[in-house]
Amino acid sequence: MTRRTTAEGAGLVLAGVCSLQFGAALAATLFGVLGPLGMVAARLVGAALALGLAAVVVGRGRVAVIRWRLAAGFGLLTAAMNTCVYLAIDRLPLGAVITIEFLGPLGLALALSRRPRDAGWAVCALVGVVLLGGGLPHADLVGIVLALIAAGCWAGYIVLNRRLGDADGGGLSGLALSAVIAAVVVGPVGLTAGFHPAAFALGCLVGVLSSALPYALDLLALRRLSARVFGVLMSLGPAVAALAGWLVLGQALTPVQTLAIAMVVLAGVGVTAAEHRPGSAGGISEQRDVRRLVRVRLRHGEERRDALHGDVRREPFEAERNDVRVVPEPSPARGPGVRDGGGPRPRHLVRSDRGTRSGPAHQDAVVRATGDDRLGDPA
Repeated sequence: MTRRTTAEGAGLVLAGVCSLQFGAALAATLFGVLGPLGMVAARLVGAALALGLAAVVVGRGRVAVIRWRLAAGFGLLTAAMNTCVYLAIDRLPLGAVITIEFLGPLGLALALSRRPRDAGWAVCALVGVVLLGGGLPHADLVGIVLALIAAGCWAGYIVLNRRLGDADGGGLSGLALSAVIAAVVVGPVGLTAGFHPAAFALGCLVGVLSSALPYALDLLALRRLSARVFGVLMSLGPAVAALAGWLVLGQALTPVQTLAIAMVVLAGVGVTAAEHRPGSAGGISEQRDVRRLVRVRLRHGEERRDALHGDVRREPFEAERNDVRVVPEPSPARGPGVRDGGGPRPRHLVRSDRGTRSGPAHQDAVVRATGDDRLGDPA
């Protein structure tokens, strides 16, 4: 995983967080007309329309039968998460709700972490969100329980989002289908309080901002980040929620909350920086389902690298594997070589941060980098 890939993923996560939290703040302003459940229905309808249109434009509107169960499960999880969040926001301040909800991705980050330093960053983020959620002892108990349920849904959302994207081959059809299912489930319940066309249309627009756009950005980000890094980067959610609450809902920040924001940001930066350190356990080694097939052609001492990712994407080799080079072996090859009518073919070295392998330099050598970051012998 290269620095450029991780930076792109981090930027997508930040854009999604801002869109999500400011959308939630705008949605809270419509509670007086639509109510929390009506706003959830409008949000999900807007998301379904936007994602459905995007799926048609991209040309991936067909969903395999085997993916329907996954899309249905993701849709039900999305409906439950949005419903619990909006019901909690109706009872608690926005920053407090997002603070409690953040316990979901934080717990996921701790569960997936393999480095002691990551646990330290997670503790730093936990202290920050606890400080940011000051005043909770006076809050509504039902609101706290609803926010905790949303936290569990958020953790499941992160895991299923990646699985849904992988099953869909990078398209949006599965995501659009899940949004339609969520809207169908919540819509009838949300409209029981009455239908207000103008407010509902505005709620649909807010839904595009706070649902469809973040969903798509998250799907793209999870192609570039491990689930662990994605989960901890989402720690910026409480900070952005507090900012949105201040700018949109008039909720001022205290010095303690400002300190909490700094701690959360520090935790996110710390985990992202640790991803690039030599010997890191993160990145591709954690994605056990990843398989790379890299074809290396050696002609006249030059090297050319092409990479195939699945069957649909072609990217530069450097974007998939860091620090892997195929170079002529400086010393004569020892042992039997592969003969081709006149003598042994030259051998080459495959070098990486995991070590060096030697093998015959065929015209089209193939290097396999598997999910646990091992290099196979050239074939």
